[in-house]
Amino acid sequence: GTAGPAGPAGLNAHWLEVKNCHMVYDDTFGYFPDSVSERAARHVRELAARVAVGERATVLFVVQRADVLAGVRPSDHHDPAFARACREAAAAG
Repeated sequence: GTAGPAGPAGLNAHWLEVKNCHMVYDDTFGYFPDSVSERAARHVRELAARVAVGERATVLFVVQRADVLAGVRPSDHHDPAFARACREAAAAG
C-alpha cells in the first residue's frame, strides 16, 4: 500500500501504511515481505522520518490466514533491508 495521512491534513495527521501478509512458516508467525521489496523498505523509512519530526505513523499488517497464530515479523530471510528498516523505525518510536 501507499502511505497516506489518515484524517484531515494538519489535524493530528496519522500516516498509515497497509501491507498484506500472506506468508507463514511452521513457527505460526506471518512474515513480510516474501521477496525483496525496496518500495516497502522506503515506505517504512519515510514513515520513520515523519515520526522523527513529531507526526504519527503506523504500519498495519493485514493477515487473512487462520494459521498465523503468533504474530507478524519482518522477514530477514527474504528482505534484510526491510527487516532492518522496521527495527530502526520501531526503535525510533
